Amino acid sequence: MNRFLTIAAFLSTALLVSGCAMFNSSESEEQVKLRELSASSNDNVRASKQLARNVKQLQDDATKNTTRIDGVQSQVSDLDLRCQDLVKSNQELTKQIAELNKRIEDDKVARQEEMNKLVNVIAEQTTKVINDTVAANVSIPAGSGPFVKYTVESGDSLNTIGKAHKVKVDEIRKVNRMKNDSIRAGQVLYIPKKD
Repeated sequence: MNRFLTIAAFLSTALLVSGCAMFNSSESEEQVKLRELSASSNDNVRASKQLARNVKQLQDDATKNTTRIDGVQSQVSDLDLRCQDLVKSNQELTKQIAELNKRIEDDKVARQEEMNKLVNVIAEQTTKVINDTVAANVSIPAGSGPFVKYTVESGDSLNTIGKAHKVKVDEIRKVNRMKNDSIRAGQVLYIPKKD
């Protein structure tokens, strides 16, 4: 485009100069018009050159803007890929958290079952130790004479046991080394035998 404008300006100037040579003998008014046309042609050439510079600047700016737009689009694409990766990563973490929560819940249930078993075992062993201790303490009755072994049943009291065997409560307490009237089911008592 620059060349085209330069050639056009050159041709315009050449025509003007050749026209001037032909009309050299003409009147002075025509010479004035010719100079005005030549000056106008020079102004047009300068304006054409400026226009060409402006077009070049716009083309350069457009190229720079296109490069910037491409760079921004590339960054947007990168960010989009990173967002997709983060979403996948978040989904995987959510899945892992759910699995861990299930394991924790399963472990909690298993521990509770284990605790229940231990409580039952401890309760059984404690009952056995208590019974063995009570039996050991009562295994040798105080005093002499014949005795009957009696295992306490639910609902029994020293009073009912004494009446059933026709023995006083004080005698049962004394023979079994008891400090009070407390008894429990399964406990073995020695009852003095009456003739």
